[in-house]
Amino acid sequence: MIISDLKDEFEDMKHDITDVDNALFIRWADYLNKFFYRYLTKTDPEQLISTQDYTVATSPSSSAEPTDYGHISSDGTGFYTLDSGVMTGEVLTRTGPGRDDRGYYFSPGDEVTFTGITDETFRLRYIPTPVKLTATSDELIIPDRYSQYMIDGLDVIYNQWDEDAGMESLADIRMVRGLNMVLLDIPKDQRVYEIYDNSNAY
Repeated sequence: MIISDLKDEFEDMKHDITDVDNALFIRWADYLNKFFYRYLTKTDPEQLISTQDYTVATSPSSSAEPTDYGHISSDGTGFYTLDSGVMTGEVLTRTGPGRDDRGYYFSPGDEVTFTGITDETFRLRYIPTPVKLTATSDELIIPDRYSQYMIDGLDVIYNQWDEDAGMESLADIRMVRGLNMVLLDIPKDQRVYEIYDNSNAY
């Protein structure tokens, strides 16, 4: 759903939002988009993950982070070993400055430093930072089948801006209820996780 369509739907509900100009509404839509984005990184990160490959020749070796790098704290993210260009299940662990064991750490200047590695290639799977919405033609990350949730979220922001505390609390209740329903519905796969077998370590 693009912002202009969302504004039309919101106006249908509120009847009159002539006091809300496009610049303000775009800002609200951006707030809502980033709010939902943070939840999606934990609920179904595969929908967001980007990749970048790194070839490490010497130890230690530093390279720039992707320009849109956000974090690798979600499931399925990290530095994965490549074997002849094919990603394996081996994920690098974090080390630190001055260490020579196999791994990586993030260093000042938006760089990643690899330690204890020579002549290997890795694929970084990461959550990018969300793109800022700046125009009514921009598209939200929230699928349009959840437009009712977006309307409820906008209503919370609108009532804050309108300084209507009573309506804000009611809107917040509707928004939280809708958010919970969306987070249960939006994952594209069933929630099944592999359990590590500790016996393999002995």
